Amino acid sequence: MFTKLVGLRLVIGICFIGYGLLLSALEKYDGLPTFNIKIKTNGYINGFTFMVVGVLICSTSFKNFIISTIASIVLLLIETYLINKKL
Repeated sequence: MFTKLVGLRLVIGICFIGYGLLLSALEKYDGLPTFNIKIKTNGYINGFTFMVVGVLICSTSFKNFIISTIASIVLLLIETYLINKKL
């Protein structure tokens, strides 16, 4: 039962991280800052917040938290680099 719960948390967390990456790409493409707290009229909520929630959901231990955090930061930096390169 516990392993099913951990697997479910991992899947939900990865979905949140992916959605956060998508939103942060849209925000960056529209020229919004990375740490934008306001809810925009277009419906964009801060993608970084979704990534943080995804990391917290994925984390079952401190080790998993560190790994998830580093992986998310690397993905966000790669995404930002690619978007800035194309713009």
